[in-house]
Amino acid sequence: MNVSDWTESDSAKAQLIWADYRRQHDLTEHFGQTAGIDPVSGRVWLGDSIETVVAQRNADGIDSPLLFERVGSDTYYRKGGHRRLRDTSPTMESLSSSLKWPISSGEPS
Repeated sequence: MNVSDWTESDSAKAQLIWADYRRQHDLTEHFGQTAGIDPVSGRVWLGDSIETVVAQRNADGIDSPLLFERVGSDTYYRKGGHRRLRDTSPTMESLSSSLKWPISSGEPS
């Protein structure tokens, strides 16, 4: 199978293979490792990285594309992250202290 031949059906089959594999195996010692799932052969390789898994697959004489999962995670890799920005907008108090007159809340005095 060529990478360009990968279909949604291949992804679905690999996900089923992975779900079945997780049910049949205790993966607690492999938490955080990479799993490579071959939808053609149904084989699963585990390793510390994608490179390690691909090397294992190659050593077994298989060259089909793999679906990669991270053991114990819903996503393999999440790019970026959610950053909370600190609110740096001026407050009424800070504006008032930098001006020569107080800023009122809009209520006449």
